[in-house]
Amino acid sequence: MKWTTVFLLIAASGASAQSSRPATRPAGHVWELTKYLHGTTTEVRDQLNGELERQLARKAETLKQIDSITRELKAREDEAVEFTRTRPDYLKLKRERDDAEQALMAARESGTAQQKLDASAKYNRARVALEKMEKDAPATYTQAADLRAKLTEAQGALKRSEEVVKQSGQWRDELLDAVQNGFKLRGPLRTGDEGLLARVTCEKILDGESALLTAEMQWGKGEVVGEKEGIAIVDINLRRVKLNVSGIDTSKLKEGQDVVLDRNVRILKAGGGGDAVYLAKHHVNDVDELFATIVPLRAPAVVAPGPPKAESAPLGGLRGLAELLPTDQLAALGKGPAPVQELRAQKWLDEHAVGRTIRLSGVLRGAVASGDEFSVAMSADKVKLTGGGAADAEEIHARFAKSHERLLTRVKKGERLVIQGSIQRLTVIVENGTISFVLHLGGCEPAK
Repeated sequence: MKWTTVFLLIAASGASAQSSRPATRPAGHVWELTKYLHGTTTEVRDQLNGELERQLARKAETLKQIDSITRELKAREDEAVEFTRTRPDYLKLKRERDDAEQALMAARESGTAQQKLDASAKYNRARVALEKMEKDAPATYTQAADLRAKLTEAQGALKRSEEVVKQSGQWRDELLDAVQNGFKLRGPLRTGDEGLLARVTCEKILDGESALLTAEMQWGKGEVVGEKEGIAIVDINLRRVKLNVSGIDTSKLKEGQDVVLDRNVRILKAGGGGDAVYLAKHHVNDVDELFATIVPLRAPAVVAPGPPKAESAPLGGLRGLAELLPTDQLAALGKGPAPVQELRAQKWLDEHAVGRTIRLSGVLRGAVASGDEFSVAMSADKVKLTGGGAADAEEIHARFAKSHERLLTRVKKGERLVIQGSIQRLTVIVENGTISFVLHLGGCEPAK
């Protein structure tokens, strides 16, 4: 598969396992990554994260201010209601309501239907008038009015802060991805080659310190086709490679799920091409320390980025998946550099779509039994998106329990199949205003 992506051309000196890759250096030396990122590991961390962390801290302060104003406003509004309840006109109306309530109770016991209606109407008029006085009390309370103005001002500041945080976060993510790409392991792989494994898919956990992983890897040299604010736009070939990696902590891995490993590995034994498995081992060096230091954000818990809340409703096909993207990203389809759009869409959907259930319809391309599972290959037709643009999926890989084999074998190649399953990983490609997905689904079952 050929794909255009974004990464930094890192200027570094010293020996490296592959000459096209950035060199690593002994701990304590400075990094010369780009005009934006250079210095010690700590200095690089501050350059990468400093602006976003400052904006997150400001947002946290604004949220704290809004919470304080809201609590004080509630206290003043309660105070206004209590004061209103001492006013003579309120007390007079309260007596009228109480009397009307007693009259209503008497009418219900022995009155005629008309008497009951009249008593109920009189009681309701007094009750509604009394409730209105309490509801209107805060509006006439000067202290409450001043606080409402302050709250409106703080909410406006929060809205502006959220936009700045969003922009700072996007730029930080692009830089971080670019730095990762600069250090990543690249093929063709040879014994002794060394580089970073970033996002990988855990295919099988072998033991507490080793696992069978797959990763999309640059294969061969890339061609620089442009530049965006110091970040090179490079046209590359990608290949999914299998690696048996040892020396890593597998306690947080989950089979079939993607994870950002960010570990430097060394190839111990090269594969023979095709579906061969490369033997690799975690090789500790300063790159590990770099990513362990620069990736975590120091932010107040109230604004720290975290995993999205789980959603119960299945996504409605490719349209539902694509429209998880923010409105501004959808509106930009076909109007800007595709590599930048891909990068942002991939980051967003990795965080907000992976793990979600999707229900979609597609054309069966093939099916085969694989161990305790039944693997199905499908494709889905192009659909139009709200506000313009389109989405399609020429590759859908769905894994079913073996119990569904009999039902699935009744569907012939080229026929339509409706399924529901969990998104385990996805790849996003943007071209000419169309988002193309490569989907890997697990826990699938036929749907109506």
